[in-house]
Amino acid sequence: MSQGMKSKAISILLIEDNPRDVALFREILGEVNNVNFELTHCNMLSSALALLSKESFGIILLDLSLPDGKGLDTVVRTHAAVPNVPIVVMSGLGDEELAVRALHEGAQDYLVKGQVDGNLLIRAMRYAIERKKAEDALQKAHDKLELHVKERTEDLVEANRQLLLEIEERKKAEESLREALN
Repeated sequence: MSQGMKSKAISILLIEDNPRDVALFREILGEVNNVNFELTHCNMLSSALALLSKESFGIILLDLSLPDGKGLDTVVRTHAAVPNVPIVVMSGLGDEELAVRALHEGAQDYLVKGQVDGNLLIRAMRYAIERKKAEDALQKAHDKLELHVKERTEDLVEANRQLLLEIEERKKAEESLREALN
């Protein structure tokens, strides 16, 4: 665990099956002095998903190549399990198309293993967390607005129904008045 200036610890779930990469990420995080973090590691997607059903994390670092999950499937399954937790995808591939597709599937960022230092990793995690918060706030506002529009539409439909009834009553009254005058 890294200790430094007093800031809330970032709880990280690292889902990575390569022991060398796990050691590398621990080393990279160990270089960072100004951020507290708690690192939990799973080497299988299934064990990570089981853990995620019981514990909450601030961010997930997700390898795209696991024994029980490959490529975008790992992102889709992880995002479906915990849609409110930011995911930073990690891959040994510098595949931009895969990166874009991972972002479309719910990842907040994409890092290429071997091109990451402590500052980049911390910045990517912080930005991912902030983007996720903003995305969630936007979704809440959208849902609230949608509900308001739905309620308002229902009110207007009811007002329209009342007006149609009133028009019908007035037509009948007009008809009765005309008959009485004739």
